[in-house]
Amino acid sequence: MMLHHLREISEGEYLFPHRIKPNSPVNEGTPNRAMEKLRVDGATVQGFRCMFSTWFKSRHANPDVVGACLAHTPADKT
Repeated sequence: MMLHHLREISEGEYLFPHRIKPNSPVNEGTPNRAMEKLRVDGATVQGFRCMFSTWFKSRHANPDVVGACLAHTPADKT
C-alpha cells in the first residue's frame, strides 16, 4: 500500500529520489543518516534489506522479484 502511494506521488522513476535532482536516486548515505536522526540504535540499512528479503521469500515470492527489489542498480542500467 505504501509503495503504491509513493509511486503515485513520485515525479520520476525513483520511489526515493534525490531531493534536488528528482531524476536521480537518493545519495547512498541518506538512509544511514536518516536512521541516525531517528536514533535507530543497533540497526543497519543492510539489516532492513536482509529482513525484507527473508520476509518476502517467506511469502513464496519469485526470487527474481526479490532480487530486483533489492538491486542497487536496475539490470538494464549496468
